[in-house]
Amino acid sequence: MMPPKLGILAGGGQLPVRIIEACRQNGRPFFVVAFENQTDPATVGQTPHAWVRLGAGGKALSILRREEVDEIVLAGAIHRPSLRDLRPDAWMAKFLARSGVAMAGDDVMLSALVRELEDAEGYRVLAAYDLLPDALADLGIYGAIEPDALARIDIERGVEVARRIGAL
Repeated sequence: MMPPKLGILAGGGQLPVRIIEACRQNGRPFFVVAFENQTDPATVGQTPHAWVRLGAGGKALSILRREEVDEIVLAGAIHRPSLRDLRPDAWMAKFLARSGVAMAGDDVMLSALVRELEDAEGYRVLAAYDLLPDALADLGIYGAIEPDALARIDIERGVEVARRIGAL
């Protein structure tokens, strides 16, 4: 049985490229929505794709529906524009107003977007690691020196601080 068609919302970097390669290797149908001034044109070279402005959420969803996409993955870095440069279309303006995330941190905005795509738009949103399980590091020590108790406390504190910063 063929897996559902995947919509790849592609930002910058290598992650979208790796997901495209995985789809090709697995024979999974896919379509890429590439964002102007965000996605490297080389990422979508010979793939089925369409270019949209970052603020054109309605257009992106219309394209995904036309392409009969069932599942979505958000992959790659997106540099947050100012609200003026975003130029939100009607769908995006409604999403920003309803969710109240226009000035929120990236984690809050991303979580709200995933909820909107799943609950209001009916898509199943996958994480990149669902498609690239080998991209996650195995648990364990990677160096020659194992952290002692004091280092583990520092590591735990660093993770806590990083999560709080991300939420801001």
